[in-house]
Amino acid sequence: MRTLSRVVLMMGILIPLARGQDQAVLDKLLANLNAVIVDSGTLHKLQQYGGPRVIAALRAAFETREEKRSRQDLAITLIRLGDKDDKYYRYLEAFAKEAVDSDAPDVFVYGADGVPLKPVQWSPEFYAWSARHNMTIDAAVKQALQTFPSDIGLFAEAAMDPRGTELLRRGLQSHNLLVVSTCALILAGINDTASIPLVLQRINTEKHYPTAELFVDCIAKFNGDGVERRVLGSLASAKLKEYYLHRLEAKHKQPTAPAQ
Repeated sequence: MRTLSRVVLMMGILIPLARGQDQAVLDKLLANLNAVIVDSGTLHKLQQYGGPRVIAALRAAFETREEKRSRQDLAITLIRLGDKDDKYYRYLEAFAKEAVDSDAPDVFVYGADGVPLKPVQWSPEFYAWSARHNMTIDAAVKQALQTFPSDIGLFAEAAMDPRGTELLRRGLQSHNLLVVSTCALILAGINDTASIPLVLQRINTEKHYPTAELFVDCIAKFNGDGVERRVLGSLASAKLKEYYLHRLEAKHKQPTAPAQ
């Protein structure tokens, strides 16, 4: 009995102590939200805490932070925690829409083999577009090749619903190859098989064979009964069919993830 009493006594001491330590950690994490650029690791840990206090602090940080990526990460965290305010979705969506709806032409100049020239050259059409939009060529290239794909990926990371799916499908029509491949990969990741005809259309109308292969890499990630036969029967090029079969073979050799 004495041993049991000691255990009960120690538990009575240790549990409040652990709670106090846990509260101190949370206080420190919440204080980190005051930084100019909010650390993604902090947001990940706060997401594990959740609760009204965390949500209130995240909302306040979203309103007071100015740095774009921090606000995107804050919006994603709030959505994941179940915040129902539509403005966080709309914030992420606005940047994804800008990426998808951009009328910028293709960035690259291609060689006879359909591969972008090396050293890389930017197309005259893209130079002209950047000038019309009062952007330096460096800023325009960064937007096309880095910002736009990132904004689409962040939008899809936490805001996937029917509205998001339609936006990604629209992105398959972009002149920006990275926007197209980003949208296709995300649609494949959620196995939106209804978008397969759109990806196939893009593959079959692509004039540069290496780019078509890039899109085949994306469509090979779709799963489901009859998907492979459907895709194989719809590819217009015998060479692309062969490449698709090669990608499927590599895919089927990958170890199956263990059941959760």
